[in-house]
Amino acid sequence: MDSLKNFLNLIRDEQGKIFVVDESGEARFVILNIEDYQNLKDRPRVEELSERVNTLSRQAEDLNRAILEAQMEDWSALEESEVEVAPEDSAQESLYIEPLDPH
Repeated sequence: MDSLKNFLNLIRDEQGKIFVVDESGEARFVILNIEDYQNLKDRPRVEELSERVNTLSRQAEDLNRAILEAQMEDWSALEESEVEVAPEDSAQESLYIEPLDPH
């Protein structure tokens, strides 16, 4: 019973992080306090995060594709429309400058 008490004291002194190794020195287990274990368990897994990144990437690609298609449609509509552009000289012909009387 004393060895268990000593072991629990050691865990408390090490703030709940103990590695259990085998004869060759390979880490086989980790002993954590309950709070650390729950924090690790509540974190999203790498697979979940990876899938989320892939989903967001696909959504960004779809959005970029939709934007590009809309821009191309706008350009096509602009090219097809028959907008008359007034010659540069005609705008100048209709304007005249009248000096103001300084008195």
